[in-house]
Amino acid sequence: SQNILYAGTDNFIDIASSTNPKGTLEVSISRGTISQDGGLYRVYVVEAGPVTIDVTALDSLGKVSETFKTEFNVQKRSLPGITFLGSSGGIIRKDEILGSMPYLTVNNWRWSDSFRLKMFTVSKSLTSVGVSNTSSNMMSSRQLNLIRELDGGDTFYIKDIVVEDKSGQVYNLPPLGFII
Repeated sequence: SQNILYAGTDNFIDIASSTNPKGTLEVSISRGTISQDGGLYRVYVVEAGPVTIDVTALDSLGKVSETFKTEFNVQKRSLPGITFLGSSGGIIRKDEILGSMPYLTVNNWRWSDSFRLKMFTVSKSLTSVGVSNTSSNMMSSRQLNLIRELDGGDTFYIKDIVVEDKSGQVYNLPPLGFII
């Protein structure tokens, strides 16, 4: 969307002078950082809220040929979604789980950032402890044993879902609920 940046991630914008394309640009930002990266500018802002980018275009002699200011609205970025065997919850067949290689998928439709699943827990209720996995996105044999013990109509939850972005920032995602 136009004039929207997202907090906590690199945003790339194009800045150009309409009066002197061979001159240089001096850019500054009211909060956050901005730097040239190839033909674009990389903008990074930590928190949501308004931000202003000021640009001064200089001609080849260093004289100001143009100045302009653009306001952006910095929004919190949306977190990725998690699916289990392609579903985000609901009714699932026990034989579908036990007869496959069940795993969780991090779905990051909006961002090019990659997120890594750090951990998740499978439990019979949202308040019980359950069985955690911190080594992969595949269900462990202990987690599968918990599901194997369930009968038709029983529920299980995938909760305590933690993902990490490439900068090391950790995010907790909401649980998934399933009925056998």
